[in-house]
Amino acid sequence: MLYRRRNARKQRTKLKGTEEWYLQPLRRALVSLTLVAFGVSFALLLVKFEYEPQMDSLTDTVLRDFVDNFNVSNESAIATNSCHVRFHNPQMYLCHIIPWGANFGDELGPAVTKEVLRKKYPNCGGVDDLPVLDLSKREKYNHFLPEICLFTVGSVFFLVRDNDHLWGTGSIDGQRQICQNEAKNLTVYSVRGPKTANLVKRWCRDKLHTPFRGISGISQELGFGTTGDPGFLVAHLFENEFKYDSAAAPLDYCVIPHYFNRKINDLKSVPKEQILSVQQSWQSMIKKMLRCKFIISSSLHGVILSESFGIPVRWLSRNNRVAPFKFHDYFESFGYRNATEIGSVSTVEEGVAMGPPAVLTEAVRQEQVSRILQTFPYALFTVAGSDATS
Repeated sequence: MLYRRRNARKQRTKLKGTEEWYLQPLRRALVSLTLVAFGVSFALLLVKFEYEPQMDSLTDTVLRDFVDNFNVSNESAIATNSCHVRFHNPQMYLCHIIPWGANFGDELGPAVTKEVLRKKYPNCGGVDDLPVLDLSKREKYNHFLPEICLFTVGSVFFLVRDNDHLWGTGSIDGQRQICQNEAKNLTVYSVRGPKTANLVKRWCRDKLHTPFRGISGISQELGFGTTGDPGFLVAHLFENEFKYDSAAAPLDYCVIPHYFNRKINDLKSVPKEQILSVQQSWQSMIKKMLRCKFIISSSLHGVILSESFGIPVRWLSRNNRVAPFKFHDYFESFGYRNATEIGSVSTVEEGVAMGPPAVLTEAVRQEQVSRILQTFPYALFTVAGSDATS
């Protein structure tokens, strides 16, 4: 009996030692967690007494800003969700091509198209989501790719392929054949000007749909408009977004050299601030242009945006790398202008000496805006929802 008791005592002692060995790490972890919890609680207590007033103030500010913003935008958010703009054809894109890494003029097409739709359907969403295809980043146009393009701003007629659509698009020169053999079933709403129209008439006649034939103001012979470059709409569409900054010192003149003219000798005497590179966004370009008392430009869209905003501009016509075709095409879209009337110059020095030319009158600008908008291809888009009204 005594032996059993002693043996049982030894077994209990042995088990107790084993238990303590097994639980020892857990006990240490529990103690550590308890200490950490105590430290955190103490820190929070300090924060409560020291910073609670500031935190309450910050919270109130954040909530107030949220409520204010919600109150301002809630109505438009609800309206936006009630209708949606998209292409009828899910394979269609707003197409452009951005050379040299950046070029403000070639960025304009999708921006202008989307803003026309926002103005037409102010209560609808979806415009920002319309797909855009930059052809410099992806080679469209073999017969195995499904994309269909809506081309707008730019001298990009040579890029069109089967089933594409064109609004205000121009040709880059009078020598290159447009509507190549593989390009058929094109829909032309308008082109930039009469010179491009003549090329379309010559090369594309049997490949066209002309949806505006019979519409007042549209050539019945051509069946599409020769209404000008849609880039001219920028000042009209974004009139509340770009204003002259009175705090910025005005510049006596600015030069917008075409990319191929960016190193010409004429620019050596021009202050750096007054040379506006085409390799920037269109928004940045406009903000800089609005500081200029007048502009000398060998960039077509430098000329077009200047005239859109009523800034005096002279065309710097000496440019061996860029044919004058597209400039004359644009000028003649007004129906009466030529190179003499717009005051072209062959050097920057000559332009500075001549000073600012007369600007287009407000009446002429508004008439051009109306003519360009008349041919906008609204039929390519569908608007679904309860607020889908024009």
